[in-house]
Amino acid sequence: MVTVEAALAVVTLMAVVVVSLAGIGAGLTQLRLSDAAQTVARSVSRGQTLPSATSLHLPAGAQVRVATQTGSAQVTVEAPAGMLPFTLHAEATMPLEKVTE
Repeated sequence: MVTVEAALAVVTLMAVVVVSLAGIGAGLTQLRLSDAAQTVARSVSRGQTLPSATSLHLPAGAQVRVATQTGSAQVTVEAPAGMLPFTLHAEATMPLEKVTE
């Protein structure tokens, strides 16, 4: 009887560890998405070229949407949350800088 209880405890512990690691991974991905959204918004607001996806360290399957309207740049970045069944997203908005020549 003790063997069955120990086996169930090990399986439960493994499930808790896997879910915890997936949550930590999703948190780190969310931080990367926020950083990427801010970087792209800053580049667009300054009139610079968009940074490449590799330089932004985006995960596979990430999508970046840029919209400029009424004097501001709005960037939305979305990516799957790894093993978890939802999508993470981050947004950043920055005012467009006036170019003086």
